[in-house]
Amino acid sequence: MASISYVLLEPEELVFHNVRLSQVYTQQLRITNTLRGPLELTIKPGSVERYTVTPSSLRLRGEESALVEVRLRVLRFAQKQKAIEQGHRDVFHIKVCPQQQHIPTLNDSAEIARLRILTLLPRRAQQSRPNAP
Repeated sequence: MASISYVLLEPEELVFHNVRLSQVYTQQLRITNTLRGPLELTIKPGSVERYTVTPSSLRLRGEESALVEVRLRVLRFAQKQKAIEQGHRDVFHIKVCPQQQHIPTLNDSAEIARLRILTLLPRRAQQSRPNAP
């Protein structure tokens, strides 16, 4: 059985470069409804402490697109060494609102897409790490 793509995300992954603590970074995401009928969506960040999404819910007519603003503010890195070496990965969950139960194969909590987020620290922070004993 082929999987159905309900939305197209552009870009598929947001990358925030040179992120410093307590500063706000903003990017835009385009979400396109690939169906012919309307969709009501909710966008939930994996970490509400780090991200805000505006709007966090939207209604798209068939084949309609909308821009969503994603804001990042990092107050601390839970695993700073890992963030320095590899960056920090997060995921946003894009779900269909409960009113969309008429769409076949969806229930009221169906996740239809995931947006990947990568946060990278500045290169200076990477170069100034202490040497391992």
